[in-house]
Amino acid sequence: MSLRQPRATRAFCRARIGLCWLLFPLLWGAPGFAQLETEEEWTELSLEYLLELRIVSASKQPEVMFESPVAISAITAEEIESAGATSWGEALRLLPGMMVREQTPGNFDIHVRGFDNVPPDQFMYYLANTLTLVMIDNRIVYNYFAGGTFWETLPVSLAQVARIEVVRGPASALYGPNAVAGVIHIITKEPSRDGFFTDVHLTGGEDRTQMVDFRLGHGDVAWAWYVAGKSHRRDRDFTDYFSNALSTYVATPDDLVHPENFETPPENAVRFPDPDNAQDNWALTAGVSYVTENDWRWQLTAGRQDSDVQITYFQSPVSPLNAFFSDSNFVDLTVKGNDLSIQLSWLDGDQEAPGVNGWAWAFTTLDLTVEYEHTISDRWKVRPGVSYRDAEYDGSFISGNQTITTQAAYLRSDWRPSDRWRLVAALRGDRYDTPDATELSGQGALNYMPDERHHWRLIYGTAHRTPFFLDTYFSDVMVNPSGATFLLTGNTELELLSTDSVEVGYRFKPREDRQFEMEVYYARNKDYAGNTIIFRGETEDGFLLRGQHQNLPADPRLVGATLSYSHGLGKHAYLRSFLSWTDTEIINHRRLSEPERDVDHIGTPEFFGGLVYDVHLNRRWHLNGNLFAFDGHTQTNLTRASDIPTKWTLNGKVRYKPFNHISFALNVRNLLDRDTHEFYWSDEIGRRIFFEFQVRY
Repeated sequence: MSLRQPRATRAFCRARIGLCWLLFPLLWGAPGFAQLETEEEWTELSLEYLLELRIVSASKQPEVMFESPVAISAITAEEIESAGATSWGEALRLLPGMMVREQTPGNFDIHVRGFDNVPPDQFMYYLANTLTLVMIDNRIVYNYFAGGTFWETLPVSLAQVARIEVVRGPASALYGPNAVAGVIHIITKEPSRDGFFTDVHLTGGEDRTQMVDFRLGHGDVAWAWYVAGKSHRRDRDFTDYFSNALSTYVATPDDLVHPENFETPPENAVRFPDPDNAQDNWALTAGVSYVTENDWRWQLTAGRQDSDVQITYFQSPVSPLNAFFSDSNFVDLTVKGNDLSIQLSWLDGDQEAPGVNGWAWAFTTLDLTVEYEHTISDRWKVRPGVSYRDAEYDGSFISGNQTITTQAAYLRSDWRPSDRWRLVAALRGDRYDTPDATELSGQGALNYMPDERHHWRLIYGTAHRTPFFLDTYFSDVMVNPSGATFLLTGNTELELLSTDSVEVGYRFKPREDRQFEMEVYYARNKDYAGNTIIFRGETEDGFLLRGQHQNLPADPRLVGATLSYSHGLGKHAYLRSFLSWTDTEIINHRRLSEPERDVDHIGTPEFFGGLVYDVHLNRRWHLNGNLFAFDGHTQTNLTRASDIPTKWTLNGKVRYKPFNHISFALNVRNLLDRDTHEFYWSDEIGRRIFFEFQVRY
């Protein structure tokens, strides 16, 4: 039975947008409306400024990105807005080392470096990417039911982002489990300390796109508060569905039939409640912060989100797409002062894939982290920390209410024996109650900077992935139309997936407005888990298949390299380019009961990368062109393969800013209209034209 009915009709979306338009007369009367930017404000998008950006995700302390001890890239709010990104996936396509595919309009599959579709030929391979840890202001938003991040469920929008920092490579020693391939850290804007502020951004266009983002608040030296929200609605332009039974696209859900009897399942109406819908999301967050006289900072943030999307989420017998509902609430408290940091986070909600028997669950997670940065000398700092996590999920597929608890302790050391050398080392131990095990993660980074223009690094890292409720507690009996029974169970004694990685990196900065970076890396994963048939045969009750989640013999190994180059073209223009190459081999790959064999994996593109050109023609006109491309590859699951063709996605945005507080823009995504599908038998994504209006003061 569905947890709820389909929500957010188009009329309701229009009403929400109309509410924001009612605010416009108030904004029109804002003081200082006719002022143009100062020269200082206008040059903040210069490449020289961006290359001197200070980041925090590499070592949990502010530092210039060029001096970072690990592979890291960042993109600012200004760059995201200039490039016309309307979703998390489009924003992350602007960074090196990111493999991003669009499933349906605005809904993406996102990977760092590679290991896409690994291991192949599995029953449920295309759940959300499980190897990358995603955080919002150090608050983990990872989903523990089956792993990964549901991007549509994030309670913030791009309009609230100050910058996004991406750490490439294992980082569990610093951030905890699931940072196997890297960390995506979303850092939101802090409230202004200079009085009232307001930002309203409206976007509309093809696919009945209706997007509203707003942010307002007030701050002074001690107190600050803000309220922010979003309402996003997009329809599918390509509304066909791929039929697993017929091996072709069909026009409506009524044409989707079960592969066993070629009849239309009655649950199709529930599984696809709104065939036109790609995403219908809204979220609201609020925060208050207080800075004491002795510089202690207290910050409390809370929010709620509600999302209704169609994505490629799980193995359905009729089609890869399925509706997915989610609503959740969070509260986050952060206290910092005297080198001590305490963060307490709580998240709960309900999620459901409607029409799938039992595929609904409620969840609650509690996270507590305490860290202290101790300065031993001017050249040596250590950062000990402890954390506690309690994740509780309740669903019929996992036999009711289940809990996984983790306790961890860790230590990070940052030592600079001289101005040229830097040695960073970290070790973390995570103690799980299920499975009954302690997992270690470690990282060592040796950095050498002979001068201000050159930076070499050698990194070794090991990380692991947390247990999932689906793998651990799964329990279900399925009977197909022929009468065969399929019994699946979880496994509380699974070995946790882990990785070992080695990386060599080099940064070169010949001038203040030019920078080249290269990284070559090798990674080896082990202990993937998947459904394994442990019994097949006739019983008194008929034919029986008994399966269990077990560790697979697959031993994937990835070799890759990423190159990036940034070049300033005068004071108000720049060019950024980046390219990644990967080659993956899976040792001891096994499909069903076939013998183990070594295979060259083709689920990750061999080449992927992008290009960004940005220019301010003057203080009023701004142009941005950006390109993301990947070469052809093939994704597979247990029953079929999907050939993903080579694709070039060229985007362009023209923005006109007649005054300091108002702007208009024409934003065209996929200018070349290359309307091919990018993910396993999902939508064909073509050109989309949007119009934008923004008021900010």
